[in-house]
Amino acid sequence: MKNFSHFILTCLFFAPLSGIFAQLSNGDSVFNAPSMIHNIEFITNEAYWYDTLALYYSQSANTDSSKYFPVTVVVDSDTFPQVGIRFKGNSSYNNNSTKKSFKIGFDKFIPNQKLNGLETINLHNGFKDPTMLREKIALDFLRAHGMYAPRAQYANLKVNGQLYAFYLLVEEVDKTFLKTNFGNKNGNLFKGDPHGDLRWKGSPTPSLYWAEYELKTNETANDFTDLIHLIDKINNTPQQQTFQDSLTRFLNVDNYLLSYAATMIFANLDSYCGSGHNYYVYHNMMTDKFEWINWDVNESFGNFTMQGAGNLATMSMFYFPNSRPLNQNIQLNINLKNQYKTAVCQLLSDFEPSKMAIIIDSLSDIIRPYVYADTRKFFSNTLFEDNLTNTIQMGFTIPGLKTFNTQRYNALKAELGTFTCNALTVSPAITESSFSIYPNPVKDKLFVKLENAQNAYIEVYNVLGEKCLGKNIMQEGVCDIAGLPKGIYFLKVEIEGKIEMKKWLKM
Repeated sequence: MKNFSHFILTCLFFAPLSGIFAQLSNGDSVFNAPSMIHNIEFITNEAYWYDTLALYYSQSANTDSSKYFPVTVVVDSDTFPQVGIRFKGNSSYNNNSTKKSFKIGFDKFIPNQKLNGLETINLHNGFKDPTMLREKIALDFLRAHGMYAPRAQYANLKVNGQLYAFYLLVEEVDKTFLKTNFGNKNGNLFKGDPHGDLRWKGSPTPSLYWAEYELKTNETANDFTDLIHLIDKINNTPQQQTFQDSLTRFLNVDNYLLSYAATMIFANLDSYCGSGHNYYVYHNMMTDKFEWINWDVNESFGNFTMQGAGNLATMSMFYFPNSRPLNQNIQLNINLKNQYKTAVCQLLSDFEPSKMAIIIDSLSDIIRPYVYADTRKFFSNTLFEDNLTNTIQMGFTIPGLKTFNTQRYNALKAELGTFTCNALTVSPAITESSFSIYPNPVKDKLFVKLENAQNAYIEVYNVLGEKCLGKNIMQEGVCDIAGLPKGIYFLKVEIEGKIEMKKWLKM
C-alpha cells in the first residue's frame, strides 16, 4: 500500500473539482509518479567536482552562461550519461553550507537527451525553511487553482553511492513548460529579474529595460518590444478611460488576479507583490496575450519581510511597496479591485486552517525520515518539528506554518468583512472529467455523479492508501461516510479502462 499512498499524495492536495488526471505530458513520470520521493544519484570520477562547480558559479554568478559539469545521473532506475550539473540560486547559494541548489541539464552534452521529455530539472535546498514544505504546498495550491507554476516533488540525492542531501525537485520554466501549458513555445519568455517591477522608464528604448528583465527565449532576436508595450499599457493608460479593456487586451488578467490573490494569501513578498521579481511572463502566440507564471515561492507563509508591510500575518491584502504599477492600478480600478477581492475570497476557502493542517501533517509524515537523515540540512530535527506549528527565531523570524496559517486566514476573513464572495470563474489546467462529487468538504454522505457513463465501480482510499469503501453505482450514487475519521480521502473511479481520482475532505 505504500506506493499507492505516495501516488495519491502526489495528486495535488488541492485538486480542482474538475479532476486530477490530465492527458499525459512531459514530466509525468517525474511529477505524477507512484512515489513522491525520487532517488537521484550523481556519478563522477572527478574528486573535486564540488570545487569545480563552485568555481564555475563564481565565474558566471548564476546566469544562463554558467558552465555545466558532466556527470552520469541516475534517476530512480534510469541512467543518463554526460548530464550537465551546476549550482544555482542567489540567496540559497550564499551561505556556509555545502548543501547548494542544483540545476540538472540532461541535454547539455548529449543533444536531445531528456528525462521523460524534460531537458532540465532543479533541486532546491530549502535554505530558509526548516519544514521543507513551504514551496511544495504553495506550488501545489497555485497549480490546483488554475494558475501557471512549475510542478514539484522531492528527491533524495546521492553522490557516488553516498547520501548527499534531501531536496525539493522543481520543474524548469522553459520551452518544454511553455509547450505543455500553452500549446506553443515560440513567443518571448521574460523573467522579471533582478528588478522587474513593470515600471515605465519614460521611454520605449529597449536598452532601458535590459538590466531589469531576462529574455529566456528568442535570445538572438533580443526583441523587448512586446514587453515594453505591455509596460506602457500598465503605466500610461488613463483609469477613467480604458485601463481595464487595455490591460485585458495584452494580459491574461483573470489568471493574474488569481496569482496576485494567492501570493498575498500566502504572504509571499519575495515576489512581484513585494521585492518585485521571481516571476515570468510569456507572450502566448495563440492568444496574443501575456501569461503570468509564478516562480520561486519558497518564502511563502510570511518568510520574507519588507519595510512597511508590518506583521505579515495581518498584512492587508491591498499592501504594495512603491513602484508596483500593475497592482497599484488594479486597485485604482473599481471593477478589477472587486475581481481581486473575489479571487482572495474564493481561494481563501482552501487556506482554511483545518484543511491546511491536514495537508501539513500528511506531507510532513512523508518527508520526515528523509529530512532526519539529511546531515547537510540547514536546521535541526527539533526545528523541523517545531516550525510545523510554532514560530522560531534564528537571528531572523521563521513563522510556524500552522500558527501563521491561522492568523493569516483570520486576518483576511476580517478584512473581507461583509464583502460578497461571488462565483469566481477559473480555468484549471485539467478540464476533462467523467464524474463529479459533492459536497466537498462533506460530513456524512458523499454524492457521486457520472457524466457520460451508465454505471461504474468506485473506491474510497485514505491518505495511507488503505481502501475504505468499494461499491457499484449507476449514474448517480451516494456513499455513506459518516463512520470514517476526519481527513483527506480519494475517490477512485474506473470507466472504460480510464482511471480518475478526486480528493475530498471529511469534516
